[in-house]
Amino acid sequence: MEDLKTWCVLLFFTVAMSVLISIVYRRRLNIHSPPGPMGLPLLGMLPFLHADQLHIYFALLAGRYGSIFSINLGFKPVVVVSSASLCREILSEKDVVFANRDVPVSARILFYAEDDFSFRPYGKEFQMLRRIIKNGLLGKATLDAMHGLRRTEIRAMVKRVEEMRGRPVEIGVEIFTTTLNVITSMMWGGKMHSNEHGGGAMKEMKDFKTQISDLVSLLGKPNVSDFFPMIGWLDLQRVKRKSMDLNKKFDELFEGIISEKKVGINGGGETAQASDFLDVLLGLEKTALTRTNIKGILMDLLSASTDTSSSVMEFAMAEMMRNPSLLTKAQEELDVVVGEGATVEEHHVTKLPYLHAIMKETLRLHPTLPLLIQHSPNQVCTIGGYSVSKDSRVYINAWAIHRDPRTWDDPLEFLPERFLGEDGRSYTGADFNYIPFGAGRRMCVGIEMAEKMSLYMIASLLHSFDWSLLKETKPVSAPAPAVVEKFGFVLKKATPLVAVPSIRLRKSQL
Repeated sequence: MEDLKTWCVLLFFTVAMSVLISIVYRRRLNIHSPPGPMGLPLLGMLPFLHADQLHIYFALLAGRYGSIFSINLGFKPVVVVSSASLCREILSEKDVVFANRDVPVSARILFYAEDDFSFRPYGKEFQMLRRIIKNGLLGKATLDAMHGLRRTEIRAMVKRVEEMRGRPVEIGVEIFTTTLNVITSMMWGGKMHSNEHGGGAMKEMKDFKTQISDLVSLLGKPNVSDFFPMIGWLDLQRVKRKSMDLNKKFDELFEGIISEKKVGINGGGETAQASDFLDVLLGLEKTALTRTNIKGILMDLLSASTDTSSSVMEFAMAEMMRNPSLLTKAQEELDVVVGEGATVEEHHVTKLPYLHAIMKETLRLHPTLPLLIQHSPNQVCTIGGYSVSKDSRVYINAWAIHRDPRTWDDPLEFLPERFLGEDGRSYTGADFNYIPFGAGRRMCVGIEMAEKMSLYMIASLLHSFDWSLLKETKPVSAPAPAVVEKFGFVLKKATPLVAVPSIRLRKSQL
């Protein structure tokens, strides 16, 4: 019924605004736009958008129109780039022009009207927030100092999984829980969830994971209000209302934590001596930051660290379980480096090249942000010789670039070996054929943290346990069906990965 209402209003709006069609066409003819399908008058390609597989739909259009093409979504011109050379042009050669975001309605609400870091326009304030986050939370010194915290939470994860041996475990929930506990402890000195595996605690964690997933889903949902701003007040898809409801829940969480922190500081108690990231932010309140800035930063870090980590780990485990020889090879490497009777420590991770290759290949085949975060030029410019208008929405299809047969041999196959050796690509964004964390001025600020956590977690799960699919009674011995993706702002498995652990190490070593 909601969809019918949406299209009825759009049909009426199309008829009422048909007088503008000639203007739209003249504007298109006056500039050398990238090629692409014309779509319907006024609506453009909006009715034909495959929102549930947008990265694949864009890749198919690129196969027809080339590595740069354009479409209109309502009044919003959209340009999609699917090659490393054009990606370099945007994120390196013209990165100042493309340093802004095209911010959807959902992000303005969920991330405090662009008072956050991720969606803030590029400029001095953005650079200041990046320095604060990098120096106060994600810098090398801070990450090194937090080694004990990561160790404690990953050991707790192993203990929880050990208690579930022989029973199905949702891999994504365990990864989400562990990552959430680490990031919240770093941010404000407290955890969202106890390390017990009680039913109430696990339900609470699943509910919170659902809230984060809902947030990410709203960010990736094509919204009529973004493409027809003049009727945005109608909120035809209820994206604005859902975003406001969700923001209220997170805002109450952040306000409660900030209030508790301030009580501790004003009372001179134990909290006053804490040195977590929120202390740093509150110390800057009213001088460099506002309360809204602080809550926006907390929202950025919470959403960016948790949902993405659980997604990439699910893909990595799923690919190994459908390719059992890869899982065996990774475990053999762990046995050599760590020792068959020893527990994985973080310092072991740097000595595991095959496990590194597995994670890199996972991020190649299943990039966490398949279309990155959309860019928007701050002036009329050119890409690949084509004219791109100011404030366009520009997508970089990392998913398609990572599967380009001109760059990658057997691009649809999961082959970690391609990342072994001296030519193994890094996450730095210097190679535009491989951009899982983006590149340029808006590149992900938390790469080192993500790498440390992901590799340490997966090494611990593989070394401590053998894994079998839910319907099996023994470790995986035959390839499973291909891993199916579900598009969103964050790419996910179409169905959560559920697997059964059995103990590899002696219980005393877990």
